[in-house]
Amino acid sequence: HAAEVQRISRLYATLSRINQAIVRLPTRDELFVRVCQILVEESGFCMAWIGWHQADTHQIVPLARWGDTMGYVDSIAVFADERPEGRGPSGTSFRSGLVKLSNDMQHDPAMLPWRAAIVQAGYRSVAALPILEAGTIAGTLNVYSDEPGYFQAKEVALLTEAAVDISFALDALARQEVRQQAEAALRESEERFRATFEQAAVGIGHVALDGSFLRVNDRLCQITGYPRDELLQQPYFELAIAEDRGDADQIREEIRASIESDTPIERRFRHKDGSIYVASIAADLIRDHTGEPRYFVAVVTDITVRRHGESALQQSEARYQRLFAHMVEGYAYCPAHMVNDTLQDFRFLEVNNSFTTISGLEGAAGRLVSEVAPGFLTTNPAITAMYQRVILTGVTERTETWLEGVKVWTAITVYSYDHEHFVLVFDNITERKQLEAQFLRAQRMESIGTLAGGIAHDLNNVFAPIIMSLELLKSERDDPASLELIEIVASSARRGADMVRQVLHFARGVEGRRMSVQVKHLLLDVEKILRDTFTKNIELRTNLPDDLWTVVGDPTQLHQVLMNLCVNARDAMPTGGVLTLSARNVEIDAQYAALDAEATPGAYILIQVEDTGSGIPADMLDRIFDPFFTTKEVGKGTGLGLSTSLAIVKTHAGFLRVYSELGVGTTFKAYFPAQTSHVDDDEATGILLTLPRGDGELILVVDDEAAVREITRQTLEAFGYRVLLAADGAEAVAIFAGRKDDVSVVLTDMMMPVMDGPATIQVLRRIDPAVRIIAASGLSANGPEGNAARLGVRHFLPKPYTAQTLLTVLRETLQPV
Repeated sequence: HAAEVQRISRLYATLSRINQAIVRLPTRDELFVRVCQILVEESGFCMAWIGWHQADTHQIVPLARWGDTMGYVDSIAVFADERPEGRGPSGTSFRSGLVKLSNDMQHDPAMLPWRAAIVQAGYRSVAALPILEAGTIAGTLNVYSDEPGYFQAKEVALLTEAAVDISFALDALARQEVRQQAEAALRESEERFRATFEQAAVGIGHVALDGSFLRVNDRLCQITGYPRDELLQQPYFELAIAEDRGDADQIREEIRASIESDTPIERRFRHKDGSIYVASIAADLIRDHTGEPRYFVAVVTDITVRRHGESALQQSEARYQRLFAHMVEGYAYCPAHMVNDTLQDFRFLEVNNSFTTISGLEGAAGRLVSEVAPGFLTTNPAITAMYQRVILTGVTERTETWLEGVKVWTAITVYSYDHEHFVLVFDNITERKQLEAQFLRAQRMESIGTLAGGIAHDLNNVFAPIIMSLELLKSERDDPASLELIEIVASSARRGADMVRQVLHFARGVEGRRMSVQVKHLLLDVEKILRDTFTKNIELRTNLPDDLWTVVGDPTQLHQVLMNLCVNARDAMPTGGVLTLSARNVEIDAQYAALDAEATPGAYILIQVEDTGSGIPADMLDRIFDPFFTTKEVGKGTGLGLSTSLAIVKTHAGFLRVYSELGVGTTFKAYFPAQTSHVDDDEATGILLTLPRGDGELILVVDDEAAVREITRQTLEAFGYRVLLAADGAEAVAIFAGRKDDVSVVLTDMMMPVMDGPATIQVLRRIDPAVRIIAASGLSANGPEGNAARLGVRHFLPKPYTAQTLLTVLRETLQPV
């Protein structure tokens, strides 16, 4: 009896310890382990484990154990259904919800599936009790003894109470977990609200009923321009501009009406910097638990930005359509027909006019290349392979090819973005090939010069004895017939010697005598000769200022240059026209020199010969200075006039430029270093400082020459202007459309690819009729300057231009009208 009392006392102590663990331990897993430990160490049971039901497998899986020194629990499988492994105390207790005992485990038929493990572990008695969670049986408590018949009524009652306490503890833990989850959800909600409030893309403010701000987010501060601390001091209604706001009562009524109608308020407000913006305000009224109003929530959107964005999008689409229609580059959008990664055919889904012009493929839109250009893919394997690579890899490629049908070199750029379509961009502007030809021409001229120099040297040796012999023959003959014959031969010899000298000037740069020459006198002499010899249908005009500087040179050679240029001008006007001779002093600065590789800063005399003739075709411009090149009939020109003139100009350390336009005329400009008194460095600095300066005005410079754009930008920025650059008219229009309110003046070249100067001026005028424009070109009154004037452009800048000329014309343009 004493042993039984002691055993029951230990069970009561165990139950007390379990309750203490229930109070202290915060999680289910910790509680289960501690309960098993107390049952073994405090009550003297051999082993205890708690199993949990797995709904998908019906297995009762151990979650906690104590005293399982033999690994019994891991060696058995216990189930909750009717299979043999589910008919033991644990499975039966789970199904029935009752305490199940086995006081003779080693002989109990229900324990047959685990008998070997039971015998090995030495277990004799077991009690299994159900554990509930949220009112539903979820697992079992299993307690083992090494004594047979151990579990009697009192032991079972105490263990049942322990199982009940554990079930209550699980409910408490579940309620606590739900509470903690709710608290965590509340904290998360508050954090989300705080993050949403602070990081929202729209302005949010909590506004008290009196109109003062209670809370504002960063975006509202950005919209209004006020820092948070200042905005909290500003009544809401004072932010609206004076003519759009009423008193506080009116504001509140307006907000209430907006809430009831679910219609945002749109008002003009003044930014802290003084600018005006339009805001859309959607409001809601927050009430307390009794229904009394507490404050307003105002969601503020700056619709000025939105409207500007919509307008910009519309403008961008319109610009795209204009550019697509007018762009010089050919464009084709093509879906590809691929079979096993091989390009079989493609369709010209969308093309522009320039594509048709450059490619020569009429009516290509909507048709297959095999229809409009049969055999193209097979006869152009390199291009076909390039198209195929771009479609498969998405890597843009570019190539150049000669289009025989339209006689142009074209650069073809191909790109693809979805492996099903590709885009072709055909770029002419042949110009680069012409530059390559110019380089080859320079090499050719060097070779011809060497050859011509050798020939001229030998011819001089031939003509010298002939001329000297003729002089002797003249002294020995006195009959008129012989003298006439000798004079004919002498004249021909002298003419041949003059031709040899021209060749020498071209080939070797032979220098004649050098002296100080007043160009004005030279031009007046040429003018007299022209008036006496040229036909009357050619009107001769001169512009010769009195203060022209002098040049150091050979007057005969300079005279020859002027006569060659004037004769060429006369021949370009067979039916008559205007020939203008002019000269002026020019100072070439770094700005100008950067635009012309042969120019160096300094003082020059510019001699200009300008005609209104037929002009020079573009494909001949790079050849006119070639020796022996002529467009005149056989016997009417040697082809040495311009090449000799160029050689003479270069031997005088000058340079020669030509500008021509078919049907408009040609201008030759010869620059010769001048003799003049140069100012010293201090005076030069003073002149530089007195040039007109800008005051931050934004100038849009449009020119297809990168060197022109860059040196013009440097000059303007050095004198206080801001600069935007565009390489052609299309790019200029796109830039101006987005910045028209900021651009003060547009400086545009008149002859450009993609969109030339006149077209650019017309589009700019349509965007802003008041735009100020300066036109620039190498041709003057008989060409681009006249076109610019007809378009309403009052300011013209002859190219190349000096910094002084640029800044002066720009200042004139900026003057109020």
